[in-house]
This record gives sequence, C-alpha cells and structure tokens, in this order.
Amino acid sequence: LALRLKFREPQFQLPLILLRVHQEIQVKLFKVFEYCYGSLCELETQLIILKNAGYMGENDYKEVFNKTTEIGKMINSYSKKIKNNLKNLTSDV
Repeated sequence: LALRLKFREPQFQLPLILLRVHQEIQVKLFKVFEYCYGSLCELETQLIILKNAGYMGENDYKEVFNKTTEIGKMINSYSKKIKNNLKNLTSDV
C-alpha cells in the first residue's frame, strides 16, 4: 500500500507517463512493421504470378525477389527489436 501511494507522488508521475507513451509508440510501430511484412508477402506472391504467367523474365524475377527477401529480413529484424523492447518495458513496470 505504501508503495502504491509513493507512485502517486508528482516526481513519479512523469516517468510513468513517459514510459506508457513510449510503450504505446512501440506497439504502434510494431503493428506498422507487421503491415509492411504482410504487404511484402503480397508483393512476392504477385511476382510469382507474373513470372509464371510469362510477364516477367527469370533474371528480373530473381533480382526483384532477392531485394524483397533482403527487405523482409530488415523488417523482421526491426520487428524483433521492437518486440524485445516491449518485453523489457513491460517487465520494468
């Protein structure tokens, strides 16, 4: 009970508010990266369709697909970092 009352004091309010805002931003950023990854998967599917339908050559397909793979790795890396940050933030509270 004493600990709860102590957190209501003004010197503790600002850091707690900032922590919550930071958590909310991290959650929103994580969702953005999820959407980006979903869009990237759609693009890869469309590339496969284009190649199979004969609208795209094998060399062009490989070049673009390799770039999408690289971008996917970056998105995955950023998502993991944000996820770890969220775990750390929630364990600190």
